Amino acid sequence: MKKRLFLTLMAAMLMPFVMNAQERVFITTAAEACGSYIWSANGVTYTESNDYVYNSNDTTYLLHLTINPVYNTALETTTVSGGCTYTFGDTVIAQSGTYTRTLQTAEGCDSVATIQLTTAESAEKTYTVTACASYTWKDSTYTASTTTVKEFYESSSDCDSILTLNLTIIEPTQIATDTAVSACGQKYFRFSPSFPSRSILITSTTTISTEDYAGSPSSAYYSVFHGRTNERCFDSVRTAVITINYPTYIPMIENQCDSYEFTSGDISKTYTATTIDTIRVGANSYTCDSSVILNLTIHKSPRVTISGDLSVTPGSEAVLNATSDQSNVHFLWSTGETTETITLSNIQQNTDVSVSATNDTTGCVDTNYVTILANVGINDVEGANINIYPNPATSVINIESGNEVANIAIYNTVGQRVMSLDNVNRADVSTLSNGTYAMRITLSNGNIITRKFVVSK
Repeated sequence: MKKRLFLTLMAAMLMPFVMNAQERVFITTAAEACGSYIWSANGVTYTESNDYVYNSNDTTYLLHLTINPVYNTALETTTVSGGCTYTFGDTVIAQSGTYTRTLQTAEGCDSVATIQLTTAESAEKTYTVTACASYTWKDSTYTASTTTVKEFYESSSDCDSILTLNLTIIEPTQIATDTAVSACGQKYFRFSPSFPSRSILITSTTTISTEDYAGSPSSAYYSVFHGRTNERCFDSVRTAVITINYPTYIPMIENQCDSYEFTSGDISKTYTATTIDTIRVGANSYTCDSSVILNLTIHKSPRVTISGDLSVTPGSEAVLNATSDQSNVHFLWSTGETTETITLSNIQQNTDVSVSATNDTTGCVDTNYVTILANVGINDVEGANINIYPNPATSVINIESGNEVANIAIYNTVGQRVMSLDNVNRADVSTLSNGTYAMRITLSNGNIITRKFVVSK
């Protein structure tokens, strides 16, 4: 609209010169100023935005003018209390007075603002504090009584203040260490001294287990109790010493054959199978339990049997065989041989032979004994004078002889000696199984007679 008006005005003004358009000169100017503008074409000062025309001889001057406002503002009187400062423009003011600042508007024009400022005295506060041992105030820690003055902002919205601290420090009361107390094997121990009146739970920092610990040390733990020991200080301390003693665990690893008997003092236990057992065997020097942790492995022993020529004619040979119920064994005969089969030559009298079978993995051993009977018959004179009865026997078998009997040895059908008696003329066979047995009788004169009998119950 403004542009249209300007064109209409120009058209009206130029109308008289239309006929002479070829002889006139037109000069157009656009300007922007703060508050006022002096047009150089005519020297006139303009204070309002508008379109202006000025003719001089054969020249027409056109001006499109924009005037931006400037301000001279007297702000209301401002009072700042509590020792605060006041920010005016880019200046921080801390004292009372009249202040003028030149500011710029959004259009870049200088404007003048004036303020009447009144500030108050700085605020003052005093703190009186009694504390135990130390006190922290305004980012500082004090350990002695003092009077301190600080300039400080109470908060982000408060003004600078003068703060005074009147501090009294009371040292806590230190009570001597209490008589030590002890507990046996406890991880937790409750101690109730006269100060403080409540019970305190003491926690040990050491954990032991029977798997990895076999000693019995005494571990001391110090505990500080806090409480009130005078009328003003509530952070006084006393110290107690708690000694926690631990049981003794003695590890024992055993590898045994068939069975194992554990004996300690009055304690006796027999084991026939692999096991892990904890056996209390008394108290240690700390009066705590002392226990043995038995890690026992029971191995089955091999069983060895002798077979072959167990009864021969005097002067002949005997072939004996050793067998076992386990495969990984080696044999050792009483003759020194290590083979499964041995041969004994020129046997003139009853001969005792033994063989041992040792398991190569477990070391368990079994030994068997036999007597090879060198039969001389019963038609010798002295043999004919020996009588055994009853035969068959049920419980006792008696021997009649003209000479004293020095020894009786009884063998089963595989040559194993099952009984041996000295200086008797009777044998209790009630424990023998039913079957046929051989009795070798050694007389006081050294003669040996062999008889067979039957046990039948």
